[in-house]
Amino acid sequence: MGESVITDEMRAIIGKPLGNSYVAGEVDRSSIQKFVTAVGDPNPLWTDEGYAKGTPMGGCMAPPTFVISISPQATLPNGHSPSEDLTAVPFEKPFKLGFSAGDEWEAFRPVRPGDVLTVTTVLGDLFEKQGRPGVGRMLFIRYDNTFRNQRNEVVAILRYTSVNFEGPTE
Repeated sequence: MGESVITDEMRAIIGKPLGNSYVAGEVDRSSIQKFVTAVGDPNPLWTDEGYAKGTPMGGCMAPPTFVISISPQATLPNGHSPSEDLTAVPFEKPFKLGFSAGDEWEAFRPVRPGDVLTVTTVLGDLFEKQGRPGVGRMLFIRYDNTFRNQRNEVVAILRYTSVNFEGPTE
């Protein structure tokens, strides 16, 4: 594959926070409603308080994947436009082309209306692979986002991996 694009300086950042914690603000019922409508999830546990109170959960909550809607990789502070700028790595990526390589989720506590969520992002890992012809070398960057509520309890962890790739070399 040739010389590694991952430098010692890049390796030294693994496990370190990327920027400051991001206070996403208070979760409200309308945000939950918009999310479940967007993803097509009609579970009444998310939106029907009467139903939800009769379940072991004891009230409405957001779906576990709701936190993606406030992930720094998915939103700007105004909650709208996609961007990675909020958690930009402090090094120049060696390749300009890229795509999302997937997410890994862990949910620990319910996110409920009224919760105030804060997100901290750490550079979780860097690794590289050789892609098929036309793709070339690929740099995988994993961002580890930890979501905490107003009681500083971890409610979820989202590991987001992006790939930057060389593209055609001929």
